[in-house]
Amino acid sequence: MNSFSIKSWACLVLMSVTAILSLYLQPSQKLADTQVKINLATMVPSSFNGWHEVEQLNGAIVNPEQKLLIDKLYSQTLSKVYQRGEHTIMLSIAYGENQSDATALHYPEVCYPAQGFRILDKKSFKLITKFKTIPSKQLVATNSHREEFITYWTTLGDKAVRSKSEAKLEQIKYGLKGFLPDGMLFRVSSIGTNSTNEFSSQQGFIDDLLASMPEATRLRFTGTR
Repeated sequence: MNSFSIKSWACLVLMSVTAILSLYLQPSQKLADTQVKINLATMVPSSFNGWHEVEQLNGAIVNPEQKLLIDKLYSQTLSKVYQRGEHTIMLSIAYGENQSDATALHYPEVCYPAQGFRILDKKSFKLITKFKTIPSKQLVATNSHREEFITYWTTLGDKAVRSKSEAKLEQIKYGLKGFLPDGMLFRVSSIGTNSTNEFSSQQGFIDDLLASMPEATRLRFTGTR
């Protein structure tokens, strides 16, 4: 059996298990209601270690989806543009209190093409920060106006998850405990022509941003597992 078939069967089994469990499991409590409430506007500083927020250019940040869908999927979103010297970084965070199938996070691989971009390259990697290693992804997207370099990760409950299938397994685990987990997508991006320079700048920005936060706040973004 080739690797494609193995992956196909694994996905089929996972979907079947999920469908069966959904008949018996009806989580009634949001995990978010048992924790300190998320407030993205107050959790993310406007300046830190030489980075400062600047006015956004029209169309500079690609929103997770169009507004109506954003309102359906996410409890909160936050978009900011930061500069330090010659470097400009765009930050976008989407948070949803209810990560059920109907309101699961939408990934940049989906929302960028939906707004006219082509994905030129993508890879999974381990983002090594000063505080923990976070399973993340890097993308290169382009349209007729620019080439954009993207680093992002997602959390499901208290865990940074590596893939949609891992997020689904976490959803099932929380469901067995009677909880609807929350989720977050943390994305930084920049416009340029050199991937090494842009991804290096993003790494520095992420380290500086996480270092500026109290530990409890930082862990809400990175996960504890």
